Amino acid sequence: MSGMSGVTLDAECLTVFEEVKMKANHKYVLFGMSADNSKIVVIKKGSDKAKYEEFLKELADVQTHKDCRYALVDFDFVSPKTNQPSHKLIFYIWCPDSSDTKKKMLYTSSKEALKKSLQGVLVEIQGNSMADVQYNKVLTKVTEK
Repeated sequence: MSGMSGVTLDAECLTVFEEVKMKANHKYVLFGMSADNSKIVVIKKGSDKAKYEEFLKELADVQTHKDCRYALVDFDFVSPKTNQPSHKLIFYIWCPDSSDTKKKMLYTSSKEALKKSLQGVLVEIQGNSMADVQYNKVLTKVTEK
C-alpha cells in the first residue's frame, strides 16, 4: 500500500501493529521514513511496561533533530463514564513546527499509507508541539469519542 507520495509500507509495520493490537507487546511504536524516503519503517518499539512520559521523551528527541514521526500508542486512562481503567489505540502524526518543510510535506502526504493499514485505530492526534500531545489534551480527545 502506498500513499499519495508513492511511499510504501514495510511489512514489519503490520506485524508490529498486530503485536500491539492482539498481544499488547508494546505501549508505543514509532514509525519513520527509510533512509531513501521510499518506505515507512518501524523505528522504535516501547516495552509493554513503558509509560506515556517515555513516549513523550521520544517525541521531544525527534523534535530536537528537526524530524517527524508516526506513532501508534496503546493509551491507558481511567474512563470518566465508568471510572474503570481503559485503553485505546491512537495514531499520531508528529511534525513539529521546527521540522524541515519538505519532511513535514512528505510525512503528511504519506500518512494514509500507514493509517489505513491500522484497522480499528479510531483516534488520530496531529502533533506540532509538545502541548498538542500532553496526556490531558489527548485524554480529552480520547474520551470525546
